[in-house]
Amino acid sequence: MRAINRLCSCFALLFLACNGSAHRPAKVPNEALWVGAPDGGVWIYCKVDSDRDVNVCKVYNEFTGDMMAAGDYVSIRSKSAITNPVYSAFDGHVILLQNGDVLTPVIKTPDNGSVKKKHANRSTGQT
Repeated sequence: MRAINRLCSCFALLFLACNGSAHRPAKVPNEALWVGAPDGGVWIYCKVDSDRDVNVCKVYNEFTGDMMAAGDYVSIRSKSAITNPVYSAFDGHVILLQNGDVLTPVIKTPDNGSVKKKHANRSTGQT
């Protein structure tokens, strides 16, 4: 019985050590979520700006907490904000979601005095 208890304790400690919970640097807000794998990750925080129909996101370095990206993002599928996105990864440009969707940065261009949402092509960065 003791061997089983020790084994369960070891698995619990291993799970806690590898469950994706990285040490949160002081610069990273409490609302940010860690996303990554054993080889590394990032901290991501997004909130919905319903007036502009965008996700306002910030991505932070896993170790230093320095901001790596910040701006307005929208779903590549719906071209609008996503409520409660479940992050999968950050590739240095876009935020990948677990459902296969992608939050892509919004490129704002003047168009007859208004602001029009354009989305960068993921592979080329071109609009």
